[in-house]
Amino acid sequence: MTLKLTSPQGNIIILQQEACGDEDNMNVIYDDNGGFIVCSTSPPGISGRIKPVGLLSSLNGLNPNGTWTLEVNDPWNGDGGTLNSWSINVCKQVPSTLSNDDFAFNQISVWPNPAKNQVNISINLDSQEQVDLELFDIQGRLINKEKMNNTLGTINQIIDITNLPNGLYLLKITQGNKKYNSKIVKQ
Repeated sequence: MTLKLTSPQGNIIILQQEACGDEDNMNVIYDDNGGFIVCSTSPPGISGRIKPVGLLSSLNGLNPNGTWTLEVNDPWNGDGGTLNSWSINVCKQVPSTLSNDDFAFNQISVWPNPAKNQVNISINLDSQEQVDLELFDIQGRLINKEKMNNTLGTINQIIDITNLPNGLYLLKITQGNKKYNSKIVKQ
């Protein structure tokens, strides 16, 4: 069986090509960082996180909006089959680099780090321009976006991370052209 994914722009990625002979069933996630296909003699014949034949990263930077098509081609007559479900997960890149070279706030504190339930943020503002807080997961997906109270002087904000899985997150704080980025570890 051969599986091909076609993007809305018409880019074709071969996910799998004639692997594992006549073994039954598949339960697969295709990922450029996946492993090579290991065939099993008991169902599912192919499972796990698998590296596709073509690189999914070749789609980076393309607009993900539109119709995605999965083509399943089984060249062997008589054995039939059913596609029960499939989905695609499109991840967005973090909009800025993770460095403090662009630090422009007078004073900023983010604590505790690592954190379990909440992250406290304290900023000393010298203008009343809107302040935005964005929290991203390590894959660049926006998890939380908040606006801070805009008053001169020190303002404080709490971000609740109780329900987030443990791992690394990226905090981005912006006010006009001022930017601050920080890694947050959830325990």
